[in-house]
Amino acid sequence: MSPTDAPIRALLLNAVEGLRGGSQRSIRTIANAMRSAGHPVSVATPAGPWAELMRADGIPPHPLQTSGWLGGMVHQASLTNLVRLVQLCRRERIQVLHTFQYGSSLLARAAADVLSIGHLHTVLGPLSPGQRFGDDHMTAHCGRMRRDAIAVGAQPQRVDVIPHRFAFADSEPLDPPAEPQITLIARLDGPLSVAAEQFVEAARLVVLPAKFVVVGAGGDLDRLRRAAGPVTFQGWREDLDAVYRETTLLVGSARCVVEGLAAGVPSLVLAPNGFRGVVEPGTWDGLHDTNFYMDGETPTGPATLAAAIDELLDSPVRQHELRSWSPDWTRGRLDMRHGVPLWESAWRRAMVRPARLGSTAGLVLGLAATRGWRTLKRRLSER
Repeated sequence: MSPTDAPIRALLLNAVEGLRGGSQRSIRTIANAMRSAGHPVSVATPAGPWAELMRADGIPPHPLQTSGWLGGMVHQASLTNLVRLVQLCRRERIQVLHTFQYGSSLLARAAADVLSIGHLHTVLGPLSPGQRFGDDHMTAHCGRMRRDAIAVGAQPQRVDVIPHRFAFADSEPLDPPAEPQITLIARLDGPLSVAAEQFVEAARLVVLPAKFVVVGAGGDLDRLRRAAGPVTFQGWREDLDAVYRETTLLVGSARCVVEGLAAGVPSLVLAPNGFRGVVEPGTWDGLHDTNFYMDGETPTGPATLAAAIDELLDSPVRQHELRSWSPDWTRGRLDMRHGVPLWESAWRRAMVRPARLGSTAGLVLGLAATRGWRTLKRRLSER
């Protein structure tokens, strides 16, 4: 067996337990696909339901706690976790560490330096000003994210674009439900709560009769429920396939939009600050290049979202066209089974030149200085 065909022993790090966000779902999708392709894959994560979910998939979870360092903003990046991770990698003969959250990437870089093994970091979303990258091997889900990573220090020749890949269920496209239902799927905390707020306002403006549902959990769930009006908040649901079967029009961004399209559900996409439009053949390329947010358009608010919902509800013909177009197009380009060779190549590339300890130390010091300065400015402004 040649080195390019040999199985790769990989450890994927998940820093945050209890969330059902894009990083957790991406880690699970990649881990399952690479394990099915013959690679010995395990995960390091805090104990809890997500760890047990991975165990049920046949992927061993190893305990690694979330750190309180820098107020918990740098998940897992602690000396205790570093010692645990080094011991784990030696015991399991790990060849590459794969991270998805920035704090985990700092921890993995340090462990990779100590052990002279590979480290790959995947950028899943927009970057904050405090994130820094040096000589990491990286992947980004779209061209915009690659540009963001380079802007905060990543080396262009070491950042590859690997589009989102999904483990689509093997099922026929769904028929629309008898009762029209408009569904928003979103995490309900921090800036992401803006989507739910706009959805609630839009529901009050829609003219045609429909049921409005929000599927998602987070710190703002109770607050949003109190202002819900005509909207039902269901909390998080593990059975998203059933959610798509119940949905006439899906509102969301990123993963849920793609999964909805694969199921044949017409979708309306949200950007962080507003509604952007209906996902259809003429808009998809721009959508894909910006992680499923349309590029180059000004975000619009609840009134425009409400008008788009009314327009689609009033046009069964257009709904049928969207349902007919989206499944084959989406599955043909974004099925995880087509992405396995890309991830194999990325892992092998990361194994060629591990990160350097001095570079990692510089990133940690830079991050600490940035966090400290931002905290000081915030406290001074509050006086």
